[in-house]
Amino acid sequence: MTAILAGLVCVLLVGLAVVLWLNVRQERADGRGQNQKKEQEVQSGRMTEEPPVTDSGEEAESETGSDGKETERGIGSDKAETGAEREAVSDRDESETMSEKNATGKEPLDEGDIDVQTAEEEAEKASGFAAEEESESVSEAELEADSEAGTRTGCEEGAESASEAGPEAGTEEASESVSEPESESETEEKLVVAIDPGHQGSWVNMSDQEPNGPGSTEMKAKASTGTQSPYSGKPEYELNLEVSLLLQEELEKRGYEVILTRKDHDTAISNAERALMAYEQGGDIYVRIHANGSDDTSVSGALAMVPSASNPYVADLAEDSYLLAQCILDAYCERASFSSLGIQYYDNMTGINWSKLPVMILEMGFMTNQNDDARMADPAVQAQMAAGIADGIDAYFEKTGQKGTKTAQGSEQKAQEVSPEAEGRMHALLEKLGEDYLFPAMEQGEQWSVSIADLDTGASGDINGDEQMASASVIKVFIMAAIYDRVCYPASEERHIYFEEQYDGELKQLITDMITVSDNNAANTLLTRLGSGDVKAGMAVVNQFCEENGYTATAVGRKFLEENPDGDNDTSANDCRNLLASIYNGTCVCEEASAKMYAYLKNQTRTWKLPAGLSGTGAVTANKTGELGGEYGQYVENDIAIVEDGGKAYVVCVLSGSLADNQAAMEKITRISKLVYEEHKAWLQ
Repeated sequence: MTAILAGLVCVLLVGLAVVLWLNVRQERADGRGQNQKKEQEVQSGRMTEEPPVTDSGEEAESETGSDGKETERGIGSDKAETGAEREAVSDRDESETMSEKNATGKEPLDEGDIDVQTAEEEAEKASGFAAEEESESVSEAELEADSEAGTRTGCEEGAESASEAGPEAGTEEASESVSEPESESETEEKLVVAIDPGHQGSWVNMSDQEPNGPGSTEMKAKASTGTQSPYSGKPEYELNLEVSLLLQEELEKRGYEVILTRKDHDTAISNAERALMAYEQGGDIYVRIHANGSDDTSVSGALAMVPSASNPYVADLAEDSYLLAQCILDAYCERASFSSLGIQYYDNMTGINWSKLPVMILEMGFMTNQNDDARMADPAVQAQMAAGIADGIDAYFEKTGQKGTKTAQGSEQKAQEVSPEAEGRMHALLEKLGEDYLFPAMEQGEQWSVSIADLDTGASGDINGDEQMASASVIKVFIMAAIYDRVCYPASEERHIYFEEQYDGELKQLITDMITVSDNNAANTLLTRLGSGDVKAGMAVVNQFCEENGYTATAVGRKFLEENPDGDNDTSANDCRNLLASIYNGTCVCEEASAKMYAYLKNQTRTWKLPAGLSGTGAVTANKTGELGGEYGQYVENDIAIVEDGGKAYVVCVLSGSLADNQAAMEKITRISKLVYEEHKAWLQ
């Protein structure tokens, strides 16, 4: 009996095991069927939504190798597949192959890095994989649409991120990569300016010879040391490099890439080698910086040298080279106030004859002329020289259609949102200025106002900035702007005021005298000419300009030093700040007019107030002063300035009146300038 029961139990257990085994097989078969169905749906959806050229990562896109043949960056299999073969590969199979072959280009995983999973875990993973891939395929289809619109590089970058970080991360990264190429300026290739600081140190032996041009039998010394100032003893090679380095800084601020043929005085490089370097390193133009010398010490001014149309080596560059020289020489002489000796043809210059780019030599001035030499050695004038050359380079590329119009400072003007940090720094600075300098004086009955603008962050602020105060001579900047608006660059023929010069260049000379030495007679003459002989009509022209441009506190009410006037000349610190900011930004009248007005202000000779506070800093100022020492019963000390330092700029305007001591007020303005500079410098660190 016991044996029978034991046998029945065994039979039942075996039968139960068989049933359980059959059930497990059926469940696994059902699971595989569902997974295959899902995979087919995903594959079908992918094939209808995406072009067959693209798989889950697009990394199989072909590239052209250096041998001219196409090479594959394939990630889906051991070998490159055709589009049809790619269609036949399921998303899951390709993903698994990608994992095994490490499609991202990294070293294959060690076996110890792979987690061993049970059959149930693998089945569980497979059941969820298709849904993840389906989500990824939608984002890839969107990327393909964007790829057709010209964002293929971004799609490829996004796909690579997806293969490394997984489907969800890939979708996010791909989305970001699509938006990146939208800005053309980010991918646009920079224009490249090659600068040759002429000559090198006298201790560098360059006496060996080289052909005067490609294939020439005429031989010339590879290079020389150049001329030398008989006054300061400075050699030309030093001056050339000083200006070239400033020019490099200025051009880079304007968005150019710069090549320098030498950065020190020890470089042993010939004239032919310099020309070839400019071309081989990707230059678009070749600008050679030199200074001149003459046995006649009275000779002064700047000139340009270019190849002629009959040059046996570079005749094809003659036209572009002449345009380049014309643009640079005109802008240089205008900005740096050197007389122009014109453009001269030279076909015997090795550095010109070996050039493969539009080329010109700028002879900046004569080191043998005492005035030219002193100005070229002045760091403030050197900054203007570099800016003038850069203005000419801007003009050349604009005329040849290679760049859009830039501002006088070389950067596109964009709407600027001021950060809370910048606003906070400006507020703290104004508080300190008020507590240390303005408020104590105002309590003693004096009038003070200050207005400041950081031209890089857009932050601005003032103390009594809108208060109308006696302008003294700072109003002459508004007169200059009105002249450029109505005489030089009128918006229409109806607005044009004809200015009859008594001699060639009279208008320029009058503006120079009015701004740089604050000549009152020049200012009165300009007002009279603006009014076609009627000084009050000329005042009305200036006042109209101020009204049209929002300078509501500014008006001309009398001639300068007029006896028994029936009006006064007034302005506000904020009006002055806004005018200077528009000049700096190239928006006062027009870009070219702004650049010219800026040059006049930079040539200011009256620099004992705001500029004096920057002594020894290397900062460059463009300012206009104004003062009254009891005239009309007023005691006034004013100064308004644009300050540039280290590629950054700000405007500071200080007006004062009812002063007890003009000398003390001037010293206070100097201290205010120093504090503003130190705080602004600290903001940049």
